[in-house]
Amino acid sequence: MVPELRASLAQVSALLEHTRDSLQRVDAILADAQAVAGAAREASADLGALRAEVEANPRKASRMIDELNRRWPFAREPQLKLP
Repeated sequence: MVPELRASLAQVSALLEHTRDSLQRVDAILADAQAVAGAAREASADLGALRAEVEANPRKASRMIDELNRRWPFAREPQLKLP
C-alpha cells in the first residue's frame, strides 16, 4: 500500500506544480491587464485635457483676431464722408 500511496502523492505533487505554473501565468496576465487599464485611464485623462486645449486654441485665436481688427481695421472698408 505504501508504493501506491507514494505514486498518488507524486501525482498530486505534479498536479499541484502544474496548478502553480498556471496560477503564475494567470497572475502575469492579470498584471498586464491592470497595466493596460491604467494606461487607458491615463490616456483618457490626457485626451480630456488635450481636447480642452484644442478647443481653447481656436477661441484664443478668434479673440486675437477680434482684438487686431478692433485696433487695426484691416478688413473694413473706409467710409467716405462728403462735406
